[in-house]
Amino acid sequence: MRLTRITILILLLLIVISVQAQSDVFEPTPCPMEAMRLPATIVDGQQIRCGLVSVPKFHNNPDAGTIKVGVAIIPSTSNNPAPDPIILAQGGPGGSGFSSFPQLVLGLQIFIGDRDVIILEQRGTKYASPDLLCEEGFQLTLDILDDDLDPDESYTRSEQATLACAERLAGEGVDFAAFNSLENAADIPYVANALGYSEFNFYGVSYGTMLGQHLLNRNPPGLRSVILDANVPLSVNFMPLTGAGATRVFKLLFETCAMDEACNAAYPDLQTKYFELVARLNENPVTVDFTDPTDDSIRPALITGDTLIGLTFNAMYASNLAQNMPRYIEQMYNNDFSWLEKWGGELVLRQDFASAFYNSVMCSEDADFTQADFPVADIFPEFVPVFVRDTAKFPELCAKLGIPALDSLIVDAQPTANVPVLVLSGEFDPITPPSGGDVIVASLPNATHLVFPNGAHGQLGDTCAISIMTEFVNNPTATPDSSCIADLKMTFAIYQDDGSGLFAIPILAGWENRSTDTYTAYYDAKTQATLYAVGVQGEDVNQAIADALAVIDPTFTSAPVQTLEQEILDEIWITSVYLVGQNVRLALAKQQSVDGVYVVIIVDASQAALGEVGTQLNPIIIGIEYK
Repeated sequence: MRLTRITILILLLLIVISVQAQSDVFEPTPCPMEAMRLPATIVDGQQIRCGLVSVPKFHNNPDAGTIKVGVAIIPSTSNNPAPDPIILAQGGPGGSGFSSFPQLVLGLQIFIGDRDVIILEQRGTKYASPDLLCEEGFQLTLDILDDDLDPDESYTRSEQATLACAERLAGEGVDFAAFNSLENAADIPYVANALGYSEFNFYGVSYGTMLGQHLLNRNPPGLRSVILDANVPLSVNFMPLTGAGATRVFKLLFETCAMDEACNAAYPDLQTKYFELVARLNENPVTVDFTDPTDDSIRPALITGDTLIGLTFNAMYASNLAQNMPRYIEQMYNNDFSWLEKWGGELVLRQDFASAFYNSVMCSEDADFTQADFPVADIFPEFVPVFVRDTAKFPELCAKLGIPALDSLIVDAQPTANVPVLVLSGEFDPITPPSGGDVIVASLPNATHLVFPNGAHGQLGDTCAISIMTEFVNNPTATPDSSCIADLKMTFAIYQDDGSGLFAIPILAGWENRSTDTYTAYYDAKTQATLYAVGVQGEDVNQAIADALAVIDPTFTSAPVQTLEQEILDEIWITSVYLVGQNVRLALAKQQSVDGVYVVIIVDASQAALGEVGTQLNPIIIGIEYK
């Protein structure tokens, strides 16, 4: 699943950085700006540029031809950048780095204050050539979205689509033997050298950590440091363990909420309600309208109890959604499925995942398991049909695909290189638990493992993690200051109704509540920032922003220094930027009202604090509930 995190491009609103000359080795291509979800202030060829790099199809046989991987270069904003970039690799296997990393890197200014960032679109993924996307699978998802199929029929149709995709790709000349982690890892130093860098750093998330371990096993010249985030040890086959991981994280969710006074009061008996809901939906499914992110069409989806388990599991990948999960369960228990209307399409209907690449990698490297490898005793009984039934058939599918296994002594070997490695884990990660990080650091002589108590699947959007990673990459031989972790904990969203009666919104934990009977307001003593939410009725967004500003500050008459459009959660938001003395005032609202209602979010903060304060917009914007 693509990591879901909103990034508000605050620090780039007032500046434009031109791309520095890098190298003309790669073949320039337009950046897929819409898919990258970048606002108009980010200009293709200025703050980011994209291209293709030809790499050997088989690195030990350069005469066998080439394929192309994608590259997005985001140059450092420093006047004197470090000579060694950091290369980012997405998970999956099969996820698109272009779909998530650009917004995170540019929005939160991750790494680029010190060095260039190179986003690698791995071989076989959406913007590489060839891509191993399966249109057959995408179409099947749409065809059966609202069908109540028997599990065996559902699996059979899925298998047929998978085999048809593989047959089509083979007919187009795809050699699946070239699409595995060993060749993929060899692309990384090859790309760095092709772009003119003699040294480089590496960040990998999820499957990207498998790639990072293979990179460490190669230990190529110029590899300066490695960050592994949401870890899959090479020696551990994660597929049979997925159900146990899901059980672990949902037990943690239920127990943590029960022990939290506010959460338990708002959402009591959470575990009982969740499984009663699952049973109820398996007996009597409901239909929920999903918004298809590819074309904004509305598609009805049938929600059974088993479907709900899969959806809530996928949602737990993102810490923003994990924070809201107790509320979502409570709402669904009371027959309110509005969160699925908002998020279902994003969780199920995206078409940027290269599933044939996933199958090629996993069949060749990790299909050596049997039914006995599933720890059924450690899995909720209700989870077994979801996480065991079809997964147990994967080795059989691999046999039908004809993808041979690689030597397990090579692909399962834990790295032992002396390269500095920073390993990050999230306590609430549903699929790659912190124990995976423990396995990895056990074989590495120069590694540090940090666990984020509020983290889910990937820590790249967390300000504490960003500061630690930045310090590590700047000086890999020193242990980074991780003291900020001590202040972190999972805080579940508790809501309050706005005084206007037009919407409900999460209460910001740790912020002083200064709400009135006309607007919601929170104040943060640490940053001296104030965040407002104001409900306005009308049909013009600019007027709504003006009216909201008048509500919080009747004397305010300044014109915005900049106004831009930005896509957030597949909707267009308008952001107006104002200068108030030495501070910045941001006002954000959806371009389109919801039944004649705008919720305008206003942030007053110093420019230095905007990066930290901006992350607090995530739970607010995600959590707005219109009445």
